[in-house]
This record gives sequence, C-alpha cells and structure tokens, in this order.
Amino acid sequence: MKVVRVLFGCSLVVLVLALAVNIHLIQHSHTLSGGNLFERKLWEVQSSSGQQSSESSKETLTTSPQKPTSIATRASILTKESKSPIQDQLCGGCRALSAGSNHGTTGTQQRTCGSIIYEIANSQRLSLSDAARFLVQDKNQSDCRRCLPESCSEADKQYWRLDDAAPTILEATTHYLPSIPPEYRVPVNLITQGTGNETLLEDKLSQYFSNPNNSHPKRHYLFEYNPSIIQLPKGQIHRRYQGERPVYLASYRVSNDQSCFSMNSTRLLLGGDWDARPKSVSYMGLALLRSDLSIVDDVVLDISTADFFAGEDFRLFLLHGDIYVGTFGFVSRLWIKKPKAMQSRMLCKHLFPGKSSMEVVLAKHHVMSTTNPAIKKKAKNINWFVGEDSSSKKHVLAEIFPVGPRLVHEQHIHINVKQDAVFENDHVPEPSFYTDDELHLAEDMGIFKSPFSWERGGACCVPIAHPGKQQESNNTLLLGISHTKTPYKRQRTTNTGLASNQYVSRFYAFEQSAPYRTVAMSGHFCLPNNPDITNTTSSESSKNATTTHPYANFPVGGNFLQLGKTTYNCPAVHFISGMVEKVDDPSMLIIAYGASDCTSRFIRVRKSDVTAMLFPQHQQSAGVSDA
Repeated sequence: MKVVRVLFGCSLVVLVLALAVNIHLIQHSHTLSGGNLFERKLWEVQSSSGQQSSESSKETLTTSPQKPTSIATRASILTKESKSPIQDQLCGGCRALSAGSNHGTTGTQQRTCGSIIYEIANSQRLSLSDAARFLVQDKNQSDCRRCLPESCSEADKQYWRLDDAAPTILEATTHYLPSIPPEYRVPVNLITQGTGNETLLEDKLSQYFSNPNNSHPKRHYLFEYNPSIIQLPKGQIHRRYQGERPVYLASYRVSNDQSCFSMNSTRLLLGGDWDARPKSVSYMGLALLRSDLSIVDDVVLDISTADFFAGEDFRLFLLHGDIYVGTFGFVSRLWIKKPKAMQSRMLCKHLFPGKSSMEVVLAKHHVMSTTNPAIKKKAKNINWFVGEDSSSKKHVLAEIFPVGPRLVHEQHIHINVKQDAVFENDHVPEPSFYTDDELHLAEDMGIFKSPFSWERGGACCVPIAHPGKQQESNNTLLLGISHTKTPYKRQRTTNTGLASNQYVSRFYAFEQSAPYRTVAMSGHFCLPNNPDITNTTSSESSKNATTTHPYANFPVGGNFLQLGKTTYNCPAVHFISGMVEKVDDPSMLIIAYGASDCTSRFIRVRKSDVTAMLFPQHQQSAGVSDA
C-alpha cells in the first residue's frame, strides 16, 4: 500500500521532497484575506532555501503571472501520476483546530488555527511555518501548538490524495441480479454501445428515454446497489443448493432511485418532469454466492407489509450464528431456509414470482438500537455485533456512532425496549495519515473547519490482530469502516460552493470487550467507481471481471468526488456497506460497496494492508510488504 511505503521512509523520500518544491513553485491566482497564495508559497520556498535575499524575494512577490495555474490542480496531477503525498509545512489536522476564545468568533463560528495562520502569513509576508510560530510563541496561542512544524513527525506533514489512500484492490466483482426481469432494466446493448464514449452514451440514452414508451409512467426501472455480505451459516444452506456450494449471503438495495445517468438523461427517464417523478421505493435483494462471488440464486423481496421494517439500505449481520438484517435503527432475524415454526414470522413476498427458489422468512419482532429521540434522529447505518463479553445469546451490541465520539448500546435481543448498558467514549485517536482535502479546501475555498458531517457506520465487524501486541494472548481487535459526507443541501446550505453529498470513508479498530474503546483509525479515503483489476494475479480474475455488469465500465452519472478544485477518481457517492473475511483465506477481506447509487461492487484486499494503514508505526515489525 502506497501510504505505508512512503510514511516509513523508503527511497521515495527524495522524490517526495522534490515534488514538494515543485508544488510550491507553481504559480497560483487564488487570494486569501488580502494576500496572493502563490506569493506566500513562493516566499515559503525562497525563505527556507536561503538562495535569495529578503529584498529580492519581496520584489519577486509583487509580480503576478498573466495566466496562473492552480496550485491545487497542478498538485493533483503531479501526485496522481507519482502516487506520492504532498509535503507541507504544517502538521496534519492543525488547520481545523479551534483557536479558543483569544481570537474571537466570526458570526457563530469560532476561529480556527488555520484561518488565523493564513491571515498572518498573508498580511505579514511570512511562510506558513513562521506564521504558526508567531501565533503560538509570540501570541501565546497554546491551542494551536499542533501547528508548529516541530510538533509532529515529517510523516504527519504528508497529505495523501483520497483516491491513493485506499488499500490495494486485488480483485473486483460487480453484481447484476438475474432475477430482475429485462423490462425493468435499461437495455444492455444500449449501455455497452456507449461504453468508453460518454457523448455517444448520453446521446443514445437521451434518444431512448425521449420515447414516451421508455419513460415514466409507462416504464419503471430498478437498480441494485449498496450491498452487504456475510459468511453463510451451514445450517441455513438448503439441500437444493448444496451441490452449488454457496458460502456467502449478500444483500442489496433494489430501488427506482439511481444516479447512474446524467441529470438530463434521468429527467427524461422520469418523463421529463422532476415534479411528476414516481415515489421512491426500495426492495430487499438477496443472493447466495459461491467462493468466487458468482451468484447461485437471487431474489428481490417486497417486505413493505412489515411496516416497522420499511427502509432503504438492507445490511446483513451474523449475530450468535444467526442471520439478521438491519435498516436505519432496526434489526430483525432472517432465515433463508424456512423454519418449521412460523409463529411470529412472515414469509417474504417475491417481487417477481417464479424467478427464484429462495424461501426467505423474516421475524415480525424487531430490535431497536435506541429509544432516545435525539439519538434516533441522527442514528443511521447502525452496526450490530457481538462482543467478547456478549456470551449470552440474549444480548447484542448496537454501534450507534462509530468514532468521535463513540456510542455503543447493549440490547436484549428479545425485548425491544430493554437497553441493558450504554458505553460512551469521547476518546478519538489521531488519524494514522492525513489527506490532501485539508490543503485544497483551505487554499481553494477558504474552508478550514471540516465540512463533513458526523461519522456514520457502514461495515463491521471483522477481527484483526493488534500488531503492537503480538506477544499478548488477547491481542484481537474488531475492524469497522465508517463514512462521512458533505451535508445534504436541504439539511444545511452554505455559501462556500462546496458540493453536497460527497462521501469519504475510513477504517477504525476498537476493543472487543467493554467499553469497546476506539484504538486506531485511518485517514479518509475513497473507492473507485470502476475498480482496476487488470493487475490481479488471481486465477479467478477472468470469472470475476466487472464486464458481467453493463454499467461496470463507464463513469456513472459523470459525477466524481470533488473537493476544492481537485477531482478524484472516485464517485461522489461511494457507500461501504459490508465487509467479511474471505471464507477460504482469513488473511483477505471482501469489502462490499455501492457506487453512485447505481452499482454493487465487491473488492478483495489484504487484511495486512488495512492493518498497516491503521498502525503504520508497527508496519516494519509486522512484516507488511507490497507482495
């Protein structure tokens, strides 16, 4: 993994330093608080190199280029090509720190260390590092001590691109459920003809959806995305499937909502009138999978009769050896092998009868993660797990908020309103690495405070070994993946121009016994819309090629993650909704995620790469390699 290799110092250090100098020398026209950002960056390089006198440097600072190139855009290109981080003067995380009450507030927002440092740097012609020293040492602003360059290691001044920070993808699969009839699909040949040519694809889609017979209200289309995955309990394998050897169960959100296509094509699909669009519906898709993730059987279920369970994203959990499915703040037991007793249980209705042999049963009783109205309002994508202390089959744990601060409820699985214990922990570890959005948001948009919402759950919980405690008998942690996003416009409108609903993810590890304290968390990362599997060494790659899905190889919606002036090779929306150990190789992880509310991706990564992301200081002793 690229993050770990450079953090612990290999031969790329010289390249990183050279890259940092090149980035600082690029001319830039963005202005912050009355000072030219390029001028400050150039002054920073010249001051540190000592190659020019201060007088000649100031003369250079007054000259502006005719057509400057954005430092963020140029840095983006350079770092993407070299897969190396940006080396900066300030320690990661310092820009968003609160400067306390000494520097007042702007409106209702308290000033951040970053905004004050940039203001000082621009007004006094100082480098960022000298401005930080002036603020902390001369102005006695101790809240900003983290910004002193000497307060952190060189690794903490490296900022990774979000699309370079994810673990290496070894293999990728995209599912296209066979049980959804062709009349609910956009024609495959229409998609494949336009693959690789966005203009041609847009023309074909526009022409197709402009025909009233191919759009709402005469046609309804369904899309599967946001998958989850668990290992299949042996007792839940019906004998009709035993010859096929299914080993996983996957779930999907099957919905008429999508972001596969451009705004124009989607408007035409909806009949040309946004206000007349159909009501959003979500069904639950399930699939039995072989070890290579190919589909044995699948079904789409209408569970709208279970009023309490109407939801969006249906995620699977294995609790005390039994299958559960959750959505929002609820979880309920599920069977894919029909039990003998059906009291307080319902046989789920197939949306498309005759397309599947699966008999799925859902318990009418459900468990609620919390009864607190304030928490219920914010709680979403609850992770359910069994801790080391949960020896009784009557108890499970609901992870309400995964990190910063962390909140876990212990629930009685048979009594809906009984909450046996609450575990709260405000401890938030420093991220194991930092990412370039911190730089680009500050320099491109003047945003110093994190624009992201609180961290929400996504995937959990896989055991990993703490690399720093290998000699201890109990060194097992539980691994999860959280996500955060820029707020939805209807929730909060800003004047910054930052796009809403931009998703990023992170790994975190926590203790498997009470109080389930967070031990480590990675920096943020994003996953690609089209996972690159061309370099895989797996013999199964030909079976698992993403070409089995017609939407797999084009940039759905043309909607990429963009923060500041930097565009990343990731969809604006990627939601990691499942994770499991590979059934025949526990050193590997299968991560399931939805891309752009359009496709269901499954990727294989090394567990050791993820551990190295979380604990880079133990990377060498743990023997992590690039192999």
